[in-house]
Formats: sequence, structure tokens, C-alpha cells
Amino acid sequence: MSFKIILITGLLSLCTLAAMGNGILIERVSGDSLIAVPGKVGTVAVQVQNITSGDFNVITEILLPEGWQLVSGNLPYSLPAGESILQIFSFHIAPGAPADEHFIQYSARDTSDTAVFGSATIGVTVTEIQKIVLTTVEAPTFVLAGEKIRATFLVQNLGNKAGDIFIKAENCDLEGDGKFFLAPNESKVFRVTAPTLSILHSDTRKILRIEALQADDTKRQEAYVSHYVRVIPRHQQENNETSNLPAALRVSHVLRKWQDGKTVSGFQGEFYTKGSLDEAGKNRLEARLRGSDRFDLSALGLYDEYFASLETPGFRIFLGDKTYGLTPLTEFSRYGRGGELSTRMGKYEVGGFYQKPRFLPGAAGEMAGYLRFFPSGGNQIGLNFLHKESSFEKPEANLASLHGVFQFFGHTDLEGELSKGISGGSGGSGFSLRASSQALKKTQVSANVVYAGKNYPGYFTNTWNYYASANYQATARLNLSLHLNQDAANASRDTLFGTAPYSKFAQFGAGYKLSPKTSVNTFLRRQELKDLMPGQKFHYRENLLRLLLNQTVQKFRLSLTAELGRRENLLDVPGERTASTFRTFLNATYQPSARHYFFGNAQFHQYRRFSDRRSRQWIFGCGANSAITPSTDLRLAFQSDFVQEEYYKNRNLLELKLNQFFGKNRQHELSLACNYVLLQRTASDRDFSLQTSYTYHFGIRTARRGAKQGIYGRISNRGVESVEGIVLYLDGQKATTDAAGNFAFPTMPPGTYFLMLDPSSAPLHVIPDIQTPIQLTLEPGVDARLDFGLTMGATISGAIEIEPERVNTRTNPGKERPKVFMLELSNGKETFRQLANENQRFQFSDFRPGVWKLRVVNESQYKGWQFERSEFDLEILPGAKENIHFHLLQKKRDIKFQEELSLTGLGG
Repeated sequence: MSFKIILITGLLSLCTLAAMGNGILIERVSGDSLIAVPGKVGTVAVQVQNITSGDFNVITEILLPEGWQLVSGNLPYSLPAGESILQIFSFHIAPGAPADEHFIQYSARDTSDTAVFGSATIGVTVTEIQKIVLTTVEAPTFVLAGEKIRATFLVQNLGNKAGDIFIKAENCDLEGDGKFFLAPNESKVFRVTAPTLSILHSDTRKILRIEALQADDTKRQEAYVSHYVRVIPRHQQENNETSNLPAALRVSHVLRKWQDGKTVSGFQGEFYTKGSLDEAGKNRLEARLRGSDRFDLSALGLYDEYFASLETPGFRIFLGDKTYGLTPLTEFSRYGRGGELSTRMGKYEVGGFYQKPRFLPGAAGEMAGYLRFFPSGGNQIGLNFLHKESSFEKPEANLASLHGVFQFFGHTDLEGELSKGISGGSGGSGFSLRASSQALKKTQVSANVVYAGKNYPGYFTNTWNYYASANYQATARLNLSLHLNQDAANASRDTLFGTAPYSKFAQFGAGYKLSPKTSVNTFLRRQELKDLMPGQKFHYRENLLRLLLNQTVQKFRLSLTAELGRRENLLDVPGERTASTFRTFLNATYQPSARHYFFGNAQFHQYRRFSDRRSRQWIFGCGANSAITPSTDLRLAFQSDFVQEEYYKNRNLLELKLNQFFGKNRQHELSLACNYVLLQRTASDRDFSLQTSYTYHFGIRTARRGAKQGIYGRISNRGVESVEGIVLYLDGQKATTDAAGNFAFPTMPPGTYFLMLDPSSAPLHVIPDIQTPIQLTLEPGVDARLDFGLTMGATISGAIEIEPERVNTRTNPGKERPKVFMLELSNGKETFRQLANENQRFQFSDFRPGVWKLRVVNESQYKGWQFERSEFDLEILPGAKENIHFHLLQKKRDIKFQEELSLTGLGG
């Protein structure tokens, strides 16, 4: 086939209108592609011309894309010889039609001669509609302290563009990775959990905040939902105690067996508390006392640490050990012992600290001060000063800087600093700049640059380092990325944990999602890695091609990586430095439930390592994290070996951790941990460490009660077997009803309380006849009285019956995505929701008798469908069992007939 034929064929395939036929010529009145909106009606006009000398009686056939429906325009008509007729037809676009160009086939033929026909293809461009919806399905309104909150949410892609939806949970934990690939009109149900403290002694509220973000959405579509759960204390507390500061007291014993058989051991104690000193949470305290230092004794040991901090509105004070920081250039991260003080006055903050570094050899002390201004919009401008006291190695130094954080247009963050420093009569300067932006809808970029002159005496000296990354979401499936990085070669880092290797790399990557559960990524990478430890063990450069395959199969996740390239060993003599390198990694995880997680990995390395010979290394490992019971947690991990680049740190060959809670309120905790490690800064030295610890969780009394009143009540029998033995909780105290249903909390201080009934103490299907928990206000010197009853709960079950879909205008219509319906039952004060199952059935059990409304919440999401009746008003009797059915029907459309318009002479 010649090039001209290929070119002409290609051009014709790109046209939005293709006209062909025998005797009948069909042309669109306007040659441009029609712009249409999902769920709306579109109209197209075509000119039909008889290019023969005979008269025709014409019938039409209109083939529409899947899910579209013809409204009008397919009636027969007469077409005299040599004349043209304007024909108009209308169609309803499927609500979930993807954002793309779609094609309609318009055909016309003579009723008496099938050889006379004409056909045209008409392009219709469907605009992009982006909409995600986040809804609470099931979530408790209250739980007992110590119980885990469990809530279910529904995320829906109601737009016409497929893409990744990212779920972010605040104040709770997601079950799963929180990432879904949703096609248009597709929905996913996900769950979150949140623990509650068993030692609570006062009523609190827990706020679950959920955010959904469509990652490749050009409009950055977001959805939010919040749910409040009241946590009711269940533990008895002392009567003179009104609020407690949660605290823990821990004692541990560390035993270490060296490789030569020598054994050493030691004890370490710790006290820790963090919480509010008042019920409003305006004054917060945190303190830790931990000693003696056991960091050098064992990999499991901790260094000693002593500190206390107090934070009130507008004022903060800290005394003791922590990581102090001023700005990225002057003092970024320095662990030391000292004190810090700051106060906030409106838009201004003034503060400073003094500290003596603990893990930086030769450092004597530092004193810092700052003034910060907070204008509107989350911006910040600060003036900073730092004085470094003299040491044996370096003279005193003084540094000043101007530092700012700014936000622009809602999509760009910028942080910058300019600094000048003087030490020993010489001075130097530095600057840093950090930026991140998503100004271009599908592109996210970030960068960080630090420069410090040769004589600049700050956290960095004689340094030029940078980091930059860019991600471009080309399509819903294709992602492109670029990363550049150069480490700071002369950063004044603490030496407690050793020094990580210096690295410099450039990487380009492309990722493609083959399916919602399968993705392939490829990377081109050039990197340099240099050992910074004494007695340098490696320094090399590599050029690599990396391929990565990720696959999810139900509860299994597999990741397979292969790297192929060339390595230049800079510790070898010139001319013998370069050789090929190959690495492969296999990682597998299995999570049968939220409580159990298993993992395994295998690695193979073949490269010119740190000598003139080729090296091969196999590494494999496996492990598990498991909540064996609600009071027992276990972690077990094993790895056979490590690559030499990680020798700057301790490397666990075998790790075991076991935590066991016991006692009525889980206040007691026993822990066992053991490690078999490759020691830091060694290639083969190994030792064994064992740590046992006991922790007691308790509360510190922070206020005392005043006068006490009582709360008394009675639970009436309203059609149940018995009202005796019902357990009630009130502010951490417990009461049990007698045979007549009477209960009492005789000594309570004034205040607002929430009374809760323990459902496990009541017979099956027996519920209170009023909403719980019950709010009570107790006035000074006045007893409160509360009476309510127990009754039998009611049940409503049913189904949604969907009318069979009418025949589509296409010859082979595909299946529509399953519809997801949310049912809501409400009496104006209480509301329950649930999703219909895959068979479109539902059931609400054990709710209070009375007047309720049952409705379908999301009926408007399905265009082209309507419920015969979408809600029911019901009066439910105790113990009643109702059966309700909803009928979903396709909407019927009125067909509008267009008169034929003669266009004689327009084309004939």
C-alpha cells in the first residue's frame, strides 16, 4: 500500500462525519462535532439528498452508543428525485457516558429497493463531568470506653471520568490502602476503625473525618464527611476525682548476649503522661522521665530522656531533652538538653531556646531567639538569631536569617530563607528555597534547594544540595515522573544513629495501570552512593533500568522488581571499575483480615560489589503482624541478610514482639521483645538482645469534686419478659436495676451526664423506648429523676425491584454497572442507614416503635430512572415485622415529531 493511500485513509478515519451510499447522500448540516452533556438531550440536523432521477420512500435507522436512547427523528418520509430534505433527530445521552467522542450511525434506504441507501457517521463529543460523593453508611452514635469504633462509608464516582480515588482518614484508621479505581457510576464501600481509651473517666467525643480526592481530576474534586461518636466511660472512679490525666509507668529489663558469649543486662524505668489539665482542653501537659541510658547496652535499649512541657492559649514552655530547631539553615534538627519558651499575641509570636547538644561531638551550647508574624492565608514571616557557644574545634558563631512561608492561589506553597553567619572573624551566607505546586491540573511539581557558603557556620557548611520531582498524570492509566536529588555533603547531623550514605541520583519513570489491580512501572535511574563512615567501604555509580510489576489478587499483593545496569566501583583502580549489575526483588503480602497481616520477600543481587570480582547474594525474609486477641498483639519478622549499603545501622535478622494487656480495664501490659541483629558499623558481628517490660496505665487526679447530688430512676416493663439486671453506665459509674426496674447513682456532682444502657444485659430484641444515651443535667443540691421503659424492637425488611431494561437501539448493548442504593430510616431524632445488598435486599432490625419514614437516599443519582414510590411513612408497633418493596422504573419520554423541511436546490 502506497504512502498516499495510507495518508488518505488516516485522514478519513479522523473525520467526525463519514458519508457513503448509493443514490442517497447524507451530510451533517454543521460539520463540527456536537458538544453534549451526559444525561441531557442532544439534537442533530442532517441533509438527506436524492442524487438520482427517481423518487424514494425512505426509512431511517439510527444506531446510538450504548445506553443512549432515541427520542425522535426515525419516521419514514418521501424524497423526490434531485431534492434535499432536512431531517432532525433527538437522543438522550446516557448519564454515565464517558468524556470522549462518541459516534452515531445515521442510515437511510428506499423501502422498495434495498440497493438504494445512504449512511453517515456523526461525531458527538461528551463533556467531562467530575463529581465524587462521600456518604456515611453505618456508624455508631456512641460506644463504651475501650471499645473500638467501627464505621462504614460509601464513595461514589458520579462523574463520567474514571480515575483513582484516594481516601484520607483523620482520627481513625482505614481498613485497606484507601485507594480505589472507580469507573463512572461505580461505588466502593470502605471501613474505618478508631480505638478508644479504656481508662476514660469522663464523657468525650471522637470525631471521624474522611476525605476523598480524585487524583487525576483536573478540577481537583474533593468530598468530605465527618461523624461524631460519643465515648461513654465504663469504669468506676473515685468520688473526689473529676478529671484525669492519662499516664503510664513502665519498667523494663534489657539483656544482651555478645557474639563471644559475654552477657550484660540492666534495668530502665519510664514515666510518661500527656493530656489536658482541664475539661475544655485549653491547658495541655506532657512529661517523660526515662533512665538510665540503655542505648549503648542493646539495640532494644533507649537513651535516657527527661522533659516536661506546658501549653496554654498563647503560651508554651518546654524544659528538658528534645530535638530543637530554629530554621532549615541555622539549626534544622538538633537533639539536646535545654529549655524553650514562646508566647503568641494575636498575629505575632516571640520565642527562643537554649540547649546543649547531646550527640554532636565538640558542641558546647546554642541560644536562639525569633520573632514571627502570621498574616492571613496561612503565611508566615520570621526574623531569627542563633548564637553557638565556642568549643575545642570551632570558635563562637552568630547567625541571623529571614525566613518565610507563603501560600499562593490555593495550589502553590513556597518556603524560603536567607541567612548570614560569622565565626572566628570570617563570614558566609546561605539560602534555601522549597516549593510545591499543582498549578497545572494534571501536573504536580516540588523542589528544594539549599546553598551554604564555605565559611557559613550553620547547620549546613560548604554545601549545595537539591531535590526536585515532577509527576504528570497523562491519562487515567498513565503516569510520568521525574526525580532529581543530591544530598547535603556537609550537614552538621547528630551522630547518635550513625550517618547514612551520601547519594546523588536522577530518575525518570513511567507507570501504566493495566487494570484496577495490575500496574507496570519502568524507571531509568543514574545514581551515586558513597559511604560516609570511617574506613569507607563503598563508593560507586550506577546506570539502571528498573521494571516493577504490582498485582493484587483478592487479599494477596505481589510486587516483582528487576534492575539491570552497569556499575562503576570508584574504590577500584582505573580501568577495572566497570561491570554489569543485576538485581531482582519479590515482595508478597497477605491480609486475611484487619487483625492479621503476613509478608514475605526474596532478593537476588549480582554485581561487581566492592572488589574486582563478581558477587552474588541471596536475601530472603518473612514475617507477620497479628492481633491474636483484642488484648494480644504479636509481630514476628526474619531476614537472612542485608546489603552492605545498610551497614551504618543495626539490622534485625530476627525480631519478635509480644504485647499482652490484662486486667478489667486493660490497665496492665506485659511486653516481650527480642532481636538478633547485625551490629551497626560491622559486616558480620551479631548479638542477641532480650527485653521484658511491664507497663501500668492509669490516670492522674487533676481536680476534686464539690457537693454531690443523686440521679434516681426506674425502667418500666412495656411488653418485655423482665426489667431486672439491666446494667447502666453514667460517667464511669455503674448501676444495676432491681426486680422492679429501679436504679440509683446516689452521689454525683453537678454537671451534664450521659446515661447509657449496656445492650448485652438486656434480652434479645429488647430496647429502650427512648433514644440513648440519655442526656441529664444535675443541678447543685437537687436530685434528678429519670423514668423510661423497655419494649420489643421492630424490624423492617424488603427489596428494591428494578424494571427490566427496554431493548437498546444498539445491536449488542452491554451490561450496565450494578446500581447501589442507600436506604434511610428516620423518625426525626434518630437516623439509620444501610446499603441494599447485591440482591437489592435490606433489613433494619431492633429499632424503636413509633412513626418512621423509610426512603431511598440516592434516588436522584440514576438519571433515566424513577421510583414508583421513593418513601414510605410508617407507624410501627412494638415487635412488628414489616415488609416494604420499592419499584424502580425507567422514565418514559415524550416523543416530539418534527415536520419535514424541504431544501430543494440546496444540494441538488
